[in-house]
Amino acid sequence: MIALQTQPLLGVATVIAALVAHAELANACSCIDEGLRGEALMSARLQKAKDVVRGKFISLNAGRDVVREGRRLIVGKLQVDETLKGDLKGEIEVVTGFGTGDCGVPDALLISIAWDRQIDLEISRSGGQDPLYSVNMCGYGKVLPMPTAK
Repeated sequence: MIALQTQPLLGVATVIAALVAHAELANACSCIDEGLRGEALMSARLQKAKDVVRGKFISLNAGRDVVREGRRLIVGKLQVDETLKGDLKGEIEVVTGFGTGDCGVPDALLISIAWDRQIDLEISRSGGQDPLYSVNMCGYGKVLPMPTAK
């Protein structure tokens, strides 16, 4: 009986040890938030943001063949319902990392699809002719509550 209870713990310990051993290979994520937390943090991030939209993710794609600029990413199609800051409209393709030290926010994208919820997100744009839109955990973001029945 004891062996059955410790086996899962050994498996978890092995995974953690492997992650720690390869930690130097990952890009570390670090947000400069000046010690702010909670609502104060989100308020400061919203104030600094250039592009913030409200919408729903309608599709996500991830896998070995989803690569941008040499990195595997999650690509989501976002239907912009409202522009809170900036000028983004319509459907846009947004990328994020996997959240394993790369500042990605896959959970926000998944929640938007799984719960059919609107989300407010700061969108970052890269330059160039074909702009790349991205979201990360250092930007403003909020999953909106379920609408109440009228």
